[in-house]
Amino acid sequence: MKKTLRIINVRKILALSFLIIIFIQNCSSREGYIIENRKLTWDDFEGGEPLFAFSTVARTTTYLKLAPSRPYKVKAWCEFVKESSFVKEKVFDQNDNVVYTLLEHEQGHYDICILYSRILRKKISSTLFSPSMNDLRIELTEIFQDTFQEMKDMNMEYDNDTGHGHYENEELVFPLDKQKYWTKRIASLLNQYWYYSTNKEIDLKFVR
Repeated sequence: MKKTLRIINVRKILALSFLIIIFIQNCSSREGYIIENRKLTWDDFEGGEPLFAFSTVARTTTYLKLAPSRPYKVKAWCEFVKESSFVKEKVFDQNDNVVYTLLEHEQGHYDICILYSRILRKKISSTLFSPSMNDLRIELTEIFQDTFQEMKDMNMEYDNDTGHGHYENEELVFPLDKQKYWTKRIASLLNQYWYYSTNKEIDLKFVR
């Protein structure tokens, strides 16, 4: 059977807003911020140093979110969580180049979240959903969870490949060539999905 594209008349079906479709990367009530048109600075890292993160010199916490905005419209976006993001004070005892590279690394984690918010928008924009409210919830959940896992996997690959900053004899070590490679790779992917960079509402499209 041929599938025909159409937008469901909101007067004929219940509003989408009752569906619980708010997903975040971490189970936390802390407020996230959308930081656009500028790079992160160390001043954005407002979290205290956790007692248990002995080997972690800095951490970037992000939320990937998907939520209904109006009937049969959703928004997908990325947030930076200042209160859960931190950098250890001893980092600033290193030379400026190392400190800059570490910040570049943390920017990469935030940019990966931005990248996957764009990928999420593309997936939703190109999907024909079922008009059944239950099926719609399931389909959106699957798209979000798949995208979230892809983002998680890329973050893990990024950290493993760059060494995510570690100390050797009290000196913070970074494989600079690996970091530069990833910075360029992430920038290229962001440019590839530039069309989906606008954080605007996405009209859900349905099949007959």
